[in-house]
Amino acid sequence: MHDISHIQDFLPCATPPAWIGWALQHPDILLIDHAHCEKKAASTALNLMFRYVDRPELLDALSQLAREELLHFEQVLQI
Repeated sequence: MHDISHIQDFLPCATPPAWIGWALQHPDILLIDHAHCEKKAASTALNLMFRYVDRPELLDALSQLAREELLHFEQVLQI
């Protein structure tokens, strides 16, 4: 088991047991939603790159973020 106490400390409330039960019963739907979120995050990073073309300090970070989110998207698809 991994120590996720730092994540639990960050969240404003605990995950409801009913949601956990639903997620365990419907992993396919959960993964589809997760893949959608990863793709949307990559798209948002790319859109921000077009909006802030005059901010080179942001462009590098946004480019890295878009690649990372697309990698996550691919990983979720493989699962």
